[in-house]
This record gives sequence, structure tokens and C-alpha cells, in this order.
Amino acid sequence: MMFPLLIIVIVLSFSLPLVHSQCNKSPVIFNFGDSNSDTGGFAVGLGYNFGPPYGRKYFHQPTGRLCDGRLIIDFLCESLHTAYLTPYFESVRPNFTNGANFAISGSSTLPGLIPFSLNVQVLQFLRFRARSLELLSKAAFSSQIIKYELNFWQTSVLILEKYMK
Repeated sequence: MMFPLLIIVIVLSFSLPLVHSQCNKSPVIFNFGDSNSDTGGFAVGLGYNFGPPYGRKYFHQPTGRLCDGRLIIDFLCESLHTAYLTPYFESVRPNFTNGANFAISGSSTLPGLIPFSLNVQVLQFLRFRARSLELLSKAAFSSQIIKYELNFWQTSVLILEKYMK
């Protein structure tokens, strides 16, 4: 009984046309977690500087990560053809065009004495979202059209320059 059903499924899977997406926009990723996906948030958030050997395998320099190379989230970004996620706390040249990484090493899912537990990461995301929408709405009223491809930092500077005139 199971064998004919398996043959039908195989035949149908080869006879159906391949699905092609009509969407041409790049995906946006928001990551929450702990050291398994922390791309430098722990180092930036607490002001630590991790020197070698961290980062030596793939990046060939310290990256703020508590590992030698890439993480699963990096492979996900590569498979989606997007840039690696910037830690949310990164203040020097952040690039949030394809999302943000809220993951911090040592995080827990339950709130407690851990400074960056999951509920804190979610609150950070909600603040990030509200602030982003606020900046985009201000940009909509300006005479210049600000492209969405600009990163968060560049957009903030352009808006401030516009209102300073």
C-alpha cells in the first residue's frame, strides 16, 4: 500500500513545474539568541576586546566573536546572498540594510540576572523597529527621497543634515 503512494509522490514531484518567486527584494533577517549566533554583540555591548585567536580561521582578524570563524547565522546569510548581520549594539559604521543581530553570548530564555536575556533582546528589537519607522516617516516629509538601501547610520545623518538647514 505504501509503495504505490511513494511512486505517485515521486512522479508528481518531477512533473510539477519549478516554483519561481516573483519577489525581487532582498530578505531582512532579525536574529535573537546566544553564543551560537552572537556576531559580536557581547564584545560591543560590554566593551570587551577579544584578540587572537578569535576570528583567525575565516576573517583573519579579531571580530568580537567568541569563535574562530563563521556561525550558522553566517551560512544562512550566505545562502540568501546577503551580508553578514551586524550586531545591534554596533555603533561604528553599522549596516542594518539586511537586518540586525540581537544575539548575545550568555543569554538565556528566561528573564533573571542575565543582562541580555531573550526578553531584553525582544525589547531592543521593538525599540529598533519603532526608531526605524520614526526615521523613515521623517524622511518621507523631506524634499529628497532617501533610498531604503542606505544603512541606518547614513539615513540618520541625512535626516539630521536636512533639518539643520
